[in-house]
Amino acid sequence: MTYQSLSSIDTTTQSKYSLTNSQITAVEHCLDYDHTLMVAPKGFGKTRTGLAIAAESEGRTLIICPNKVRDGWGVEGRKIGVDVYLAEGEEGKRRVVLENDDCQIVVLGVDLLPWFVDKYRRGHHFSGLIIDETTRFGKAGNAGSRKLRSVHKTFDWVLGLTAQPVMEDPLLLYGQALAVDGGRTLGRSLDRYKQRYFYQADFHGYDWKMRPGADTEIAEAVSQMLYVPDDGGYEDTLPPLTDEVIPVTTTRAFAVAYADLCESAVLEVDSGEIEAVNEAVLSGKLEQLCQGAVYDQMQTPHWVHYAKFDHLEGMLDDEPTIVVYLFEFERDELRARWPHGRDLKDPGALEAFNRGDIDLLFMHPRSGSHGINAQERCCEMICLKPFWSADGWDQVIGRIRRRGQMRPRRRRTLVVPGTIDEIILDRVAGKEEVGVSLMTHIKEKARK
Repeated sequence: MTYQSLSSIDTTTQSKYSLTNSQITAVEHCLDYDHTLMVAPKGFGKTRTGLAIAAESEGRTLIICPNKVRDGWGVEGRKIGVDVYLAEGEEGKRRVVLENDDCQIVVLGVDLLPWFVDKYRRGHHFSGLIIDETTRFGKAGNAGSRKLRSVHKTFDWVLGLTAQPVMEDPLLLYGQALAVDGGRTLGRSLDRYKQRYFYQADFHGYDWKMRPGADTEIAEAVSQMLYVPDDGGYEDTLPPLTDEVIPVTTTRAFAVAYADLCESAVLEVDSGEIEAVNEAVLSGKLEQLCQGAVYDQMQTPHWVHYAKFDHLEGMLDDEPTIVVYLFEFERDELRARWPHGRDLKDPGALEAFNRGDIDLLFMHPRSGSHGINAQERCCEMICLKPFWSADGWDQVIGRIRRRGQMRPRRRRTLVVPGTIDEIILDRVAGKEEVGVSLMTHIKEKARK
């Protein structure tokens, strides 16, 4: 990568962007390499670091990011005096920004990536590409990854940003490496990558396990592309986090319904029967039931109990709180019981929460997994249930436990004892294999 007559980033430049020592070292490193996947912890300041890299690079830079954090790049740019232009709105407005060479740093939502590739496949005026949250491109075969691959060579340099590329599935590192370096480190064939470093753990080829010693070989292969900045003991600087599991007592009706569903994979409701046709569907129905309702084939929820919501009423106080839900019927019940609360997806909800206009914010883990900052005001998070994704579990608490906080943080999770809730908690803690633990649980319940 070439940059504006700087052999290194001096103290003046460091001061200009208000960078920490770790961030300035990261900028220097990324300016020296054309293809970098930077893995930095939540709260490190990847957005500010990325903007400094873009501002110091020659030519224009395109930033591809999740839609929900698109505005955050502009906000961060204003903080450090860097002009950031958003390519949004109708096509004509987007093209004005994308085709104007005076707009040096342009941010594009990831949903518009296919349109950008189709429109500018034959040429664009950008030298560099920054991919914010590369895990979205972890599955090399998805549409977004294929589109990105088709224009990869049209950029002089590519920088990928993420906090945790392989928390759950080592295979996802391949797609991210492909997005960043075009296959230089791990090759251009996913099949060859799997055959070299993994072995097939099931007959159908859906489950691949890393073979012994492969982790060291993969680390060596990506060492030139991967950059992990020194976080300066970042975790040690954060106030403590208290994780509490709150047991919730349910009704007799729930216990009967749960046992019936485990035994026969069928639940009787007023309008007929709800059937779980396979193990994956059964798992989902059991999760829904623990939350109070079960969806039928028309996605209509049938309520069995309100135990977790009744329990939640006694937990909420005047402290600013984020309540994490998973199913739409949970969100609807939250809105009905606490109309003064707002959902993170509502326009301006996060800003209202951070300003102190509201004290209750509802959040789905997918919408609050990356780039959402509420740490300056919020110390309390209540999860209506645990969820399977260890990465998601880690990311949601990162919304309030990150740089800039001063007080201890607490996450409380509502769990129905003796149910799939506890299986999921074990999965998140890395104690159980999903398939084995789930089937054992179902069989035990069916025997009782």
